[in-house]
Amino acid sequence: MGTKASKLRQWRKDRGLRLVDVSDLSGLSIYKLSRIETGFSRIRPLDRVKIAQALGCRVRDLFPEDV
Repeated sequence: MGTKASKLRQWRKDRGLRLVDVSDLSGLSIYKLSRIETGFSRIRPLDRVKIAQALGCRVRDLFPEDV
């Protein structure tokens, strides 16, 4: 699991959220979120924004290498 995945998963777990919760908040499927967290799926820029908004943080908090 890469840095992106571990940071995303950690933010989610720190907020006590399940994948289904982030899915509901972001509009992304549970499958896609799981694949992103485990590093098996590329993350589109718009998906980064949706995930950050769902977790109440900035995109660069989750994906600092992209800023």
